[in-house]
Amino acid sequence: MNKYSGKAIVCLGVAVILLSPAVYSQGMDSAYQKTGYTQGNNAGVRRKQARGKFLDSLNLTDEQKEKLKEQNTKYKEQGRELRSKLRAKRKELRDELNKDTIDKKKIDAIVSEISSLSAEQIKQMVERIISTKEILTPGQFKKFQDKVRNVRKRIKERFGGRNGTGGRFGKGIGKGFSRGMGQ
Repeated sequence: MNKYSGKAIVCLGVAVILLSPAVYSQGMDSAYQKTGYTQGNNAGVRRKQARGKFLDSLNLTDEQKEKLKEQNTKYKEQGRELRSKLRAKRKELRDELNKDTIDKKKIDAIVSEISSLSAEQIKQMVERIISTKEILTPGQFKKFQDKVRNVRKRIKERFGGRNGTGGRFGKGIGKGFSRGMGQ
């Protein structure tokens, strides 16, 4: 084997290593396109598809669909803002509690703000339920409630409750990651 063939093999090896990710990603892009998914956030696509099937099963009129879409947009943005504020306040509380010297008045003020934001979240949830009930017929609303309960039940069975019990992950895996702790 001459000195050029050794260099050629090394260069070829480096080229294969450098080009493999590009070739692989092109192959995956076309695979995702064939299945209707986009590479990256598949969960978002699946969630949209599931929501569409869910709403289709209610046999909504075009007017109801439009009202629900408007409602969803409104409450989605409000909910996003509230969750962001809650997350920031919970972080602020953790930071205060982790300090060497504790300022009880400041902690009490943060806790009050968290309580207020949580109450606002509950109010929004109730407003959304009332708004949905006004848009749907009584039969549609009952079907809607049943479907929501079934989805929540399946999620709870799969991942367990808020206290980290149950689900396929067993007891204890969720400890410390229940609502509020990991945020």
